Amino acid sequence: MNWLIEHFTSGQAFFSGTVCIIPAGALAARSRLQGRGSRVLAVVGLLLVAASATPLDYRFYGLAGVLSLAWLIFERRGDATARRTVVALRAGVLIVWLAGVGQELPYHFLPALERAEARRLIVFGDSVTAGLGRETTWPTILRREHELEVVDLSRIGATASMAASLAEHAPLDTGLVLIEIGGNDLFGDADPDKFAAGLDRLLKRVSGKGRDVVMFELPLPPLFGEFGRVQRRAAKKYGVKLIPKRVLMGVLSRREATSDSIHLTRNGQQAMARAVWRIVADGFD
Repeated sequence: MNWLIEHFTSGQAFFSGTVCIIPAGALAARSRLQGRGSRVLAVVGLLLVAASATPLDYRFYGLAGVLSLAWLIFERRGDATARRTVVALRAGVLIVWLAGVGQELPYHFLPALERAEARRLIVFGDSVTAGLGRETTWPTILRREHELEVVDLSRIGATASMAASLAEHAPLDTGLVLIEIGGNDLFGDADPDKFAAGLDRLLKRVSGKGRDVVMFELPLPPLFGEFGRVQRRAAKKYGVKLIPKRVLMGVLSRREATSDSIHLTRNGQQAMARAVWRIVADGFD
């Protein structure tokens, strides 16, 4: 079951959905029987995309949804008068979903970092980073194993707004900033607007000329895509580099990595330290 949760919350289901939608038009063109199968395939693909909560622009989803729905309706009619319309709609569906893949794909590559001026890592996070007080946390592991100065500003229950307040007094003159925040906003009482305000304050404070800032992109359950749009807009505004959702979900979904699907165990802290080091190593070596 863990792999299925990871597939959706990491955003990989978006690509599974498009892999169903894109070939469906070609399959429909071959015969009436295959046309029925193509419609089923396309509907499955659309459901996978919707469940992935991939935070692409609403305008993209509006256009893709209208074209896909129109194609399914005209494809089902199957009469000769609709043939030209069906061909045009098949082409439109192909183009718009390929464009969607092109927009989303860059968010699934690890960011490239510039070398930091000092071996200092400044971390803002919630309980995924701070732990629950019973284990050695991954920032501590990084400090010990890689001879880093780690300024750990993570707090249990932290939100973007709380992290922004902590950042007001943080030593940000040199080093690399890493942010793991937003889970408590997502599942707490914050709406997207409140999350946006807190995140904007945080990124405005920590971003600076010549300083790399990296941030874990939030794994998103269905219907929570707006939180992802907020995060991507803020990252673009301040030049913050996003860490793909699959990195965090790859740790959380590991066997014996969490005590409750969120908070890391000893094994989870070790796995998280390894995952983070793979991302930040170029900034220090």
